[in-house]
This record gives sequence, C-alpha cells and structure tokens, in this order.
Amino acid sequence: MHDVVRYVAQQIASKNKFLIKAGVELKDWPSINTFEDLTGISLMFNDIHEVHEGLQCPRLQALFLQKNDLLDIPDPFFQGMKDLKVLDLGGSGVFSLFSLPSSLSFLINLRTLSLHDCQHFGDLSLIGELSLLEILDLSESDVSEIPVSFGRLGHLRLLDLTDCYNLELIPRGVLSRLRKLEELYMSKTFCHWQFENEDDSRSNAKFIELGALSRLTSLHIDIPEGEIMPSDMSFQNLTSFSITIGGPEEVPLSDFIEVFSRKFKKRCSRAMGLSQDMRISALPSWIKNLLLRSEILALGDVNDLENIVSDLAHDGFNELMFLAIVGCNEMKYLLNSLERTLRVTLLKLEWLMIVDNRNFVEICHGQLPAGCLSNVKRLDVRDCGSVLKILPSHLVQSFQNLQRLRVEGCELLVSVFEIERVNIAKEETELFSSLEKLTLIGLPRMTDIWKGDTQFVSLHDLKKIRVVFCDELRQVFPANLGKKAAAEEMVLYRNRRDQIHIHATTSTSSPTPSLGNLVSITIRGCGKLRNLFTTSMVKSLVRLESLEVSRCPTLQEIIMNDEGEVGLQGASTEKITFPSLFSIQLCLLDSLTCFCSSGSHATVEFLALEALQIIDCPGMKTF
Repeated sequence: MHDVVRYVAQQIASKNKFLIKAGVELKDWPSINTFEDLTGISLMFNDIHEVHEGLQCPRLQALFLQKNDLLDIPDPFFQGMKDLKVLDLGGSGVFSLFSLPSSLSFLINLRTLSLHDCQHFGDLSLIGELSLLEILDLSESDVSEIPVSFGRLGHLRLLDLTDCYNLELIPRGVLSRLRKLEELYMSKTFCHWQFENEDDSRSNAKFIELGALSRLTSLHIDIPEGEIMPSDMSFQNLTSFSITIGGPEEVPLSDFIEVFSRKFKKRCSRAMGLSQDMRISALPSWIKNLLLRSEILALGDVNDLENIVSDLAHDGFNELMFLAIVGCNEMKYLLNSLERTLRVTLLKLEWLMIVDNRNFVEICHGQLPAGCLSNVKRLDVRDCGSVLKILPSHLVQSFQNLQRLRVEGCELLVSVFEIERVNIAKEETELFSSLEKLTLIGLPRMTDIWKGDTQFVSLHDLKKIRVVFCDELRQVFPANLGKKAAAEEMVLYRNRRDQIHIHATTSTSSPTPSLGNLVSITIRGCGKLRNLFTTSMVKSLVRLESLEVSRCPTLQEIIMNDEGEVGLQGASTEKITFPSLFSIQLCLLDSLTCFCSSGSHATVEFLALEALQIIDCPGMKTF
C-alpha cells in the first residue's frame, strides 16, 4: 500500500510544484508567501505540533504530514484543499491525532487516505463521505469500530486494518458492499467473526461476506475459530494471501512470514496456517486448494495429520518454500513412501521446521523420490521426543543443499548424521559441502554427530558450531572429518564432567586439521578436558580472534606438544604465532598451569592481543 502512495506522490512531484521539507526537524509550519500554486507538500518526519488554519491550496493534490508526533489539526484546515487526492496523516506517537477534523468531508476528490498508527481520533463516520476513496490505511491504529458509513465507499480498492488490536465491531454487510475491493489486510486484528447461524445484538461481520468480493486479489486475515468457515468460498482470483485459521495469538503466522523473509531475503505472497483442533479430514475444498498454492505453510496442533502427503497433497506441495509443523502429535513421518508411492514432492522447500511433535520419528519412512527435499537449506527439529536420528543413511544424499541444521531438546536422539550405508561414487559431490552452521542443544543421549565413515563428508563451508548440554557426546569431529572442516566459530558446552575431543585421532601423531576459517572458540564445562590444541593444530588458526575457556577443572594447558608429553631433550625452540587473536578469557580453571606446555620447547607470540582476562585460575604460575 505504501508503495502505491509513494508512486502517486512521485508522479505528482515530477510534473508539478512541490514543497518538500521532510525530516529536517521542523517545529513550526513553514512560512512562505503563498501556498496557492503548490500541488504537493511533504513535511513528514518532523516535530510540527500545529498547522495553519484556513490555508488556501486550490491546486494541492498530495499532502504528507506523517510522523509528526502530537499533531493538532484544527477543524477548518482542509476547507481550501478540495482537489486533494493523497493525504497521509500517519503518526508514530500515542496521541498523533486527537480527532478527525470535520473539514475532511470537503475532500470529495480524495483517493488515498492513510491514518496509519494514529490514536484517539474519535468517530470515523465522516470517512464514509469520501465516495471516491480508493485506498484507506488504518493499520496499527486504535480503531475499535468500523462505522456503517464505510459501506458507501463503493470505489475502495484497498483496505488495511493490520494490527488494529482494539477492533471489535465490523457491522454486518459493510464488507460485502465494498464490491470493488481488491486488497484486504486484516492480520493481527479483528477476531469477532460470527458463526453462520449465530445471532448477535451487535451484528458483527460473517466471514462468508468476503465471498461477495469477486475482485479480491490479496487477502491477509486471521480467523480464530474454524467453525465459522463456510463450506464453499470463491477465492479463485487470489494472487496474494496470508490466512490463518484457529492460529495461536502468541505465534501468529505473520511472524513465520517475517522470519522466513528476513532469513532468506524473499518476499512470499501466499501463506496459510491451520491450528487449534482443526481436522484435516474435514477441511473444505477451497481451503485445501489454497494450501496447495501456498509458499508458506504452518500447521499447529492439527488433528488426524499422520503425514503431509497422504493427508493433504497427493500431488506434492511443489510451491511450498517454508513448512512448520508444531504440536501435531499424530504425525510420525513427514513423508511415508512405504505406505504409498510418492510423486516428486516439496521441490522448492527451503526451510523445514518440526517442533514439539512427541511421536515424530523421522522425516521420511522409506526412500525419497529423486529431487524430493533436495532444495532444503535450513532444517530445525526441536522437542521431538521419539526421534532417534535426524538424517539416516537413506536421506543423507537428499540434503546436499543444507546450510543450517538446528536440533534441540530431542531426548532419545542418538546420532545426527548416519552415513554408514551411503553409496557414493568417487566422482560425486562430497556430502554436506554446503553446511554453514550446526547447532546441537540439549541432546542427553546423543553419542555421535557423525555415525559411520566420513571420508566423503566435506565441511569446507562450515563457519559456526555450537554444542550445548550433550552429555554422552565424546567427539565432535573424527580425524578425517576434522581435517576437512573449516569452522569459523566453535562453541561447546557440557552439562556433566566428561571429556569432549575437538578432533579425535586413531594414531599417536595428530594430523593437522584445517581450521583456517575459525574466528571464535568458546568452551565451557568440559570436565575431563586436559588440553585444547597441539602445536601443529594451532598453526592453522591464522584467523582466530577470540578464545574463551571456562569451568574445565582438569584442563592443564591450552597448547600441548603433538606427542602429548614432555618435549624431547635438546629439541629446538619452535615459535607459535597467533596473528589475529585479540581477546583471551580464561576463567575458573582449577588445574591450569600455563598457556603452552613447558615441555613443548615452543614460544608463543600474539601479534594482535588487546584483552587478556585470567580469573580464578589458582594453579597458573606463568602465562
């Protein structure tokens, strides 16, 4: 809507005389000889509290006064602006506009009116007299009641009531009379739709009234209860929609859309959400049709949903880009190829989120069709108490575009990646080469991140690792995997005092891992950790900027020699250089005696060190 207003303003400004003093901290109305020749005035983003009465602006077509807090407009202000077509009074303060001036009714040629974020403007009935109005923006205002007179706005094409939290009454029949309406935005607002057979003395609107709006192309709306849904609605012309039915107020669908758009820098135009005891088997056909066209789909607490394809979409959800499944406890599998032959499905899906599904076992029971889920870039699995593996062997090769994986609160999970039975030809791309961030939190039974031979796993894009409260985990990287990793940030937290190996090795000589992109290391609560690095390992830490180690009671040294023992007599002194390390924090390390093993015959040089904190390290005699 704001793009439309901006376009109109630009067209007027390009051909006519404009007064523009926007965002210059004006406190008073500008003083000029005459306003009669002006076709446009822009004084937005200032601190003007009062305007002139009785201005004569017979040619004025656009007036922009938005974002002037505490703006007081006298009743006769608009009398001399009868040719005005665009008016923006949108504010930012609680008392932006005390009441609508009565002279607003003189604006018989007005096409666009924005009262976005205006508060305490009283009765809106006189807006109904603006018969040529095409765009009306009341979003984020404190309007509580839509007047009956709005039914006379026969030319209205766009109505924005987004985030009008106080709106309680839309008189029955008003919406159905807006026959030219093309765009209706009502997300996070009116929730008092009436049932089809319900009588109410206040005669609130019924959802079925929207069926009369045959020109509707954009509909953003939240329906609190599925029972008010009519069995037949015609929304064939919708090109943009965001519809939630029974969605929880605390996590509205619009939040999913915002998060998805921000993360992937995409603006999705088709979104659906179903929640609160909706039954898949009882959904009207028009809702199912919108589901199949959706780019974003959120399902929360939906009954009788066992898997996404057999229950909702036999042909595949191939427009879907974001899918969130929350609290659907009858679902064991997202897909089940053993139950029925799957067509290629979910081709465009980029983000899959599975949260709080206590009976969920795995993403696909059986083999996936070629191409299915192949575009997933982000996978979140949280609080799913029955899942044992995130990506078992038969799914690993389908997630080659995966960039971010977060697994949290899955109590029975034993491994994340199972690659024991993956068949890869030598010429094929290595596994997980796109993975950038790995987050594992609260997985008390997880023993392995990587289960099986990792020779075909490549993590050259990996930048951040976070492992928190994974009590049974003994190693993060096996030796051959560690050599390929290129992590930028590694964070390890432990809930109990067991050792975690940053890199495990099967020989007495540690291979030099590739850690050239590592910039931050944070290690906390590793109760049996005795050292962090070998002298050969630290040579690759050329980009390391921050090192924090705390609550590791058995840690004796940060750097040890490669053999893990006192250096050989007569060995030459070796220089270890940290060219980028500027911050070191060592806290609550009872057994720490030194930064680098005294027997390693090495000297340590810090070329960029600016901050060094050593707190409660009683055994440390020398740095």
